Amino acid sequence: MRRRLERGADALPTKVPWGAVTVFIAIAFVGAWLACLPLWLGGASLDVVDPVTFQLLLLGMMYTPTIAALVVVFLVQRPARKARYLGLVFRPSGRTILFIAIGIVAPPVLFALSMLLAAALGYVTLDLANVSALRELFAQNLAAAGASDQAGTFDAMPPAVLVLITILQTLVFAVPMATIAAFGEELGWRGWLLPSLRPLGTWPAIAISCVVWALWHAPIILLGYNFNDRGPLGLVMMIGFCLAGGSFISWLRLRSATVYPAAVAHGSLNAFAATIFICMADAGSTMDGLTTIVGWTGWVPFLLLVGVLVLLGQFARQPLPGLTLAESVIASQRAGEATPATSGAVSH
Repeated sequence: MRRRLERGADALPTKVPWGAVTVFIAIAFVGAWLACLPLWLGGASLDVVDPVTFQLLLLGMMYTPTIAALVVVFLVQRPARKARYLGLVFRPSGRTILFIAIGIVAPPVLFALSMLLAAALGYVTLDLANVSALRELFAQNLAAAGASDQAGTFDAMPPAVLVLITILQTLVFAVPMATIAAFGEELGWRGWLLPSLRPLGTWPAIAISCVVWALWHAPIILLGYNFNDRGPLGLVMMIGFCLAGGSFISWLRLRSATVYPAAVAHGSLNAFAATIFICMADAGSTMDGLTTIVGWTGWVPFLLLVGVLVLLGQFARQPLPGLTLAESVIASQRAGEATPATSGAVSH
């Protein structure tokens, strides 16, 4: 017990390692631009880039924060408890599993709410009665596979069944694959950077890490990715989305004291972004990046959820890696200092 408390208590920094932060950001940003360099040298629109090539380049880009985190942990900062510092712990298992489940479920629910808001404001037309966009997608997939629905199976299938099939497919196949890719980012952003900035206070650490995360996307955002804008507006919109969604993901990291719920939430977010749109939109609708899902109407549900978590005091409950809240209190008392697990006084 004593050894476990000591490991938890010395797992996180007491002051910001600014030198390591500078090296981390430099490696992550330079790596991102190098990963996307073929797209820029090609001078082509993302619409005509080979999808497989694009996904491979994007995957390489997504693992640059992990490379940066490993470099600073093993060569620059060298903390005593490297795995715990990065949140690579799965104890207590019950707490970790609970927050992983929240990370999976929350993004599709929040995206659905953003679609309802976008529809209420007239930015998108929904077809909840017939899910025509989803039926159209099924037809396109059959045609691409060289088959056809001559028996009219999909046309006759109830909308709820079609939506359920799509969501289950996303959960079983898309979310795990997206989580593997997202882990490359999360080990850097929420695994290393967020706790490294934590001595500044909870909200400065979240805000700075989220803005850095957003600006890191510049190599693809400036090519029109997500917002169809190749100028600064796209970056501004990305900052807004990363602050809204990133605050929720940061809460998962701080509240669970592990990086796994954050990685799963990021994966769920990426997997369900298009899925929820297709499940709800009319066949004639298109996804406008400025006003749906990742646009400003997509920020609102995330911000509302974060607001509720703040009112419930959830951001002040931050256990140490591998310890329960009660154990974190004991560890902090033995160290003679207050921690986010013991009081909200340092959560600002």
